Amino acid sequence: MPTMPNLNIACFRIVLMMALAMLLIPDRATSAQESDANQPKKLAAVNAVPFWAHDATGYHPSLCVRIDNVSGSDLTGKMIKMQCRFVDLRLGHVMIARKEQRYELAPNQGVNLIFHGPEPYELPIDQYQWPVVECKLMSRVGDVDDSGTEDLLVQKLDAVTMTDDEAVTALSRGFYHNASTKHGRTRQVHRDNPKPEYKKPEEPMSARALSLAGGAKTQPTATGSGDAKSSLARFSSQAKIPGIGSEFLEFEALYGHPVGASLKERGWSWIRYAKQDPPIDVFVGAKGTATKADLIVVKIPAEVVQTESQVVAVAKAMSGKMRGQALEHQHKAVKYQQLSEQKIRRILITNMDSPGYRLCYVSPRGTSGDDNNYILILSRFTGDTPTMIPELIRKAPMMRFLYSALGLPEQD
Repeated sequence: MPTMPNLNIACFRIVLMMALAMLLIPDRATSAQESDANQPKKLAAVNAVPFWAHDATGYHPSLCVRIDNVSGSDLTGKMIKMQCRFVDLRLGHVMIARKEQRYELAPNQGVNLIFHGPEPYELPIDQYQWPVVECKLMSRVGDVDDSGTEDLLVQKLDAVTMTDDEAVTALSRGFYHNASTKHGRTRQVHRDNPKPEYKKPEEPMSARALSLAGGAKTQPTATGSGDAKSSLARFSSQAKIPGIGSEFLEFEALYGHPVGASLKERGWSWIRYAKQDPPIDVFVGAKGTATKADLIVVKIPAEVVQTESQVVAVAKAMSGKMRGQALEHQHKAVKYQQLSEQKIRRILITNMDSPGYRLCYVSPRGTSGDDNNYILILSRFTGDTPTMIPELIRKAPMMRFLYSALGLPEQD
């Protein structure tokens, strides 16, 4: 039977060993965490465009992202699990979009992915009232547990709507760069400002057009067409031009009394104004008996346009209180309209977005009549403009030219 002193010594040794174990365990855990943190990343989000996408149910928070293989190993055929969390920062609501797929990903190769939040929103016209949503993108490569999860991106959504194709185009233009792949490590970039660092557009467009006209190698005496081109640039450079959200009275102050109208108590009313210098026609659309412009359609003869930048400058000048907002995300698409077995009309449509409004314009389709005009459509609605037009011009004969301009089947 052990004596009392020996028993005390044994107890002391047990307590000492337990204390040492308690001290060593956190160090080992910390060491394991540091080891995980120092492991090279396998994937990197090198470029991303967060946006709002629209479908029949409403607007969905979305992310278009470029994922590169920065592991130095071939990940082709490995199961890659991606999870994008969309968090409404005001309401705390969380939505999750997932992708589980095998990709062809050799070292330094990448893939473009698009994630959509499953639940739709109804967005107000005022962009500053849109929800503030943050998206976080995470990934797992192969059969790993939570310790193999990589955080690729944390970014707030921009107050802009796009189609998937427009988002991919914006992605290819490099609006937002997210990674530095030095030594196989990814440096995350977190920005408090929800606006992406878009490339600044050329400005002022109108001044550039004037300099081109002034610097042309021609005789000092300008032709009538040259005067018209200069007048188009002067028009867009005016300090105040009525536009989206302006009262009809403001349009009268610049253009004079209307030269045509299609008025309805229900549906859409259209007022036509005309200007001789430059020779443009302006059609103002308003809902029912409202007296403010919700849509603006402009006809500009091709012969008075020197460059398409002049067309964009006119659109910006007619955007009302949103004139200072940049027009970006240019997306061009071509349509064909069958006129006969041997004749096809080619229709080139350009869409551009700005916070608060959208521009859609059609390039000249021919060399005579209405086909030889630029057609501009400015709308404060974020949906696809050509799709909306038939309902907005129903039973408005003077607006029927839009069917042909946009390649739409005529109605009514």
